[in-house]
Amino acid sequence: MNLSFFLNHKIQNRYQQNLRIANIDISVTSPYPTGRIIFGKAYQNFFYPSKHPEASIHTYYGAIPQFTLLDKYLISGIEDMWGIYSVGGKKVFVLRPIKYKKGKLSIFVKGNIKDNKDAFCFKLRRDYDMKPVKTRICQPFRVAVSKPDFTESSVFIDSKLPFSSLANPLGYPLLELLLPNLLSSKRGVLLHACGVVDRNKGYLFLGHSGYGKTTMAKLWRDSGGVILHDDLIPVRKVNGTYLAFPIPGYGATFSKKLLQGVPVSKIFFLYHSPRNVVSHKTGILAATLLLLRSLQPTPDVKLIKNIQNFCAQITKTIPCYSLGFVPDRRVLDFIREIN
Repeated sequence: MNLSFFLNHKIQNRYQQNLRIANIDISVTSPYPTGRIIFGKAYQNFFYPSKHPEASIHTYYGAIPQFTLLDKYLISGIEDMWGIYSVGGKKVFVLRPIKYKKGKLSIFVKGNIKDNKDAFCFKLRRDYDMKPVKTRICQPFRVAVSKPDFTESSVFIDSKLPFSSLANPLGYPLLELLLPNLLSSKRGVLLHACGVVDRNKGYLFLGHSGYGKTTMAKLWRDSGGVILHDDLIPVRKVNGTYLAFPIPGYGATFSKKLLQGVPVSKIFFLYHSPRNVVSHKTGILAATLLLLRSLQPTPDVKLIKNIQNFCAQITKTIPCYSLGFVPDRRVLDFIREIN
C-alpha cells in the first residue's frame, strides 16, 4: 500500500487542547475528549488558551495500515527506528519500535557563516546510541504528515479498541522533530542545552551527551535556581531580545510567566576540567560552536540558512564562553562573577 491513506485522509476532530511551547501556540485536536489524552505532568504548565494557534496537530487513533516507502524519498533518519520522508510536497515522519542495540543518525549539512570578510565552511554530523527493546515488530506505530512549513500536521497513532486512554500525539520524539522546524521559520533554534534562571539572569549551558548539562541542572536546582530544561532549550528572537524557553520533559515546577521566555544573559560551552576555567569566544568560532550544538531542522536550504544566520547574530549579541568546570557548587559563584 502507498501513502494515500495518510496523505488524503480527512481527520474530523471535535475536541481541542491548546498549548504554548517556545511562545508558539499549538492546538491539538482529537475525535475524543482531550482529557483522555495522557499528556503527563510534564505538559501541565504548557496548557494555554489561544484563539489563533500558529500550528495545529490533528490526531487519528486506530489501526495503521501497512505501507511501504521508497528510500529515494528518505531525507534523514535511523534505520528501522524512524525516518523523515518528502512525499507529494509534504514531510512524512515514520516512527517504529527500536529494534537494534545501536543506530546511527547522520545528517550532513554543508554551508558557511560569514563574519566580516571571512567565511567558515562546515559539515554537521549527528550520531546517537539506541537502547535495545525486545520486539520483533517493525510496523510503524506512529505516522505524522506535515505541511512544508509545519504549521499543520496529522498524527496517526496505532491504537486498539477500547480507547480508555489516548497516547500523547506529541510524545517523544515527535515534538523534538517538529519543534526545530517550527522554530527555524520563526527566528529561533532548538539547542542541546541546560537552561537556568538565577537571580533574574538566564544562562545556557551547551554540550552533547556526557558534557555536564544534567550535572549543571542539579547544581543550580539545589541552589535555588529555576531549571527550564536539562537537555533541550528553544531560543527565539522576540522584539529584538533573545529569549530562552522551557519545553515539556524535565518535570520542574515553574511559573507560567516563564512561558513568555527569559532573556539570555550568557552562553557557555561545557567541558569537564580539573579546575574551573573560562575562555571568551567570539566571531566565527562562537557561531560554529553554537551551530554544532543545535538540532537541525528537516534538511531544507532555506531553514538551514535561517539557523546559520541566527547562530551568527546571537553570538554577536550575547557573550559566549567555553567553560571547563569541576562538578561542585563552587562553579556557581565562579559563573556569577564572570563579567
